[in-house]
Amino acid sequence: MSVNAVHDALVSFKKSISLNDRQSDVFYARGMLHYSLGRYEAAVNDHQRALELSELNSTVPLIYQTLNPMYNSSEYYNNIRIVQERPLRKAEAELKQRQEKQLPVAVEYRNIAECQQQGAPYTDDPEKNHRLARGHIQQAIFQQSSICDEITLGINYA
Repeated sequence: MSVNAVHDALVSFKKSISLNDRQSDVFYARGMLHYSLGRYEAAVNDHQRALELSELNSTVPLIYQTLNPMYNSSEYYNNIRIVQERPLRKAEAELKQRQEKQLPVAVEYRNIAECQQQGAPYTDDPEKNHRLARGHIQQAIFQQSSICDEITLGINYA
């Protein structure tokens, strides 16, 4: 990756992951490479996977995150925000379509809430996104109450 052999680096990352898919640092590095190539969705997926694994594995990803200027740039967060907003816009469109057809909409409210909560860290005001998500969770409960929604709402409040 450091000698700009992009194809070779991607092949090496893929091979490393196929041998051991629990390496958070490899997912971080591959995500950085994807980001540098403008593959923002792939970068987000790899970085999310690395975050999941970093809770179990090592502090190496935290070092990457601290030292790599990509993580500290507003461009990085803007591009990730764009990727995170796509499913939200899709879920909002589905909600609108189902409302117009007067069909049940509990699932759509849940989807919107999930998108808002996942995208919250990449916004200027994460708390606002969590409040908006809370409203959609409450709408889902109103439409079709479920234990899962009640637990989600409790977690959101926490």
